[in-house]
Amino acid sequence: MLETSKTFVNTWECDENNHLNVQFYFDRFEDADSHFRLLTGLDSDRLGPRRARQVRYHRESHVGDLQTVTSGLAEAGPDGVSLVHILTDEASGETSATALDVYRPQSPLPEALTASMPRLPDDLRGMVMPRSFVDPAPACTPRPADILEAGGFTTARGRVLPAQCTAEGRMDDRFVIATLSNAASHVWEASPLTKDWLDANTYGRVAMEMRVAYGGPIPAGTLIHVVSKWMQAGRTVFSFRHHIFDARSGACRVIVDSAGLVMDLNKRKSVPLSEDFRATLNSLAGVEAG
Repeated sequence: MLETSKTFVNTWECDENNHLNVQFYFDRFEDADSHFRLLTGLDSDRLGPRRARQVRYHRESHVGDLQTVTSGLAEAGPDGVSLVHILTDEASGETSATALDVYRPQSPLPEALTASMPRLPDDLRGMVMPRSFVDPAPACTPRPADILEAGGFTTARGRVLPAQCTAEGRMDDRFVIATLSNAASHVWEASPLTKDWLDANTYGRVAMEMRVAYGGPIPAGTLIHVVSKWMQAGRTVFSFRHHIFDARSGACRVIVDSAGLVMDLNKRKSVPLSEDFRATLNSLAGVEAG
């Protein structure tokens, strides 16, 4: 594995739960991806566009944490290429988060190139592989009306600014996730997990895993709106799906699946959902409680 990012958790990167906001994990992984490509000669012409990125959050990151990202090749074969990035807390040596990036090159990568790349050690594979979302990433084909008719609702509206875009002019992952982090608050509020209930119990909102499926670039100036839908609720972990649409054309540009839980902010531990809450969330999702 190659060291591809070295950074620090700043106060302004943390949210109301006093830990690193999800958008900044994606920011670190994007930096790591760029450095890994530079160090290995793995350019965009060879890989093509990223099809999906799956991030798992393993531990909280707090103000003052020193962080390092190491990257490597997870898979390379006829079905595609997967790269992995591992974010580590330098003081404890513990893994804070992992990202798995999936590509479908038009032609296989040269064996000489993949053979020279650092690879994900077998003993770390279980930590990196998807847990909440193991099915293939969804295609970005739905229209807004499709999701609304299935029980979804609008959770964000905005516009893409040049400062939120990469050098190529497309919306950066950090700002995609920032938009959806804000949208998620509206998803929670449209359920029993309201801000008033959370505040009354000193609970917080926490993401456990996210999967981003890319349908196309979102250039500066695009007006966007987000339609979200509950998916399922278990004893502790629940999930919902966000769709970012181009407000002018109605085209779906990004789909993000998010698995989360309620955390006791005093004990810093997860809170199991009551049977009534589970039933309500599954009713919103249109599925029977398991």
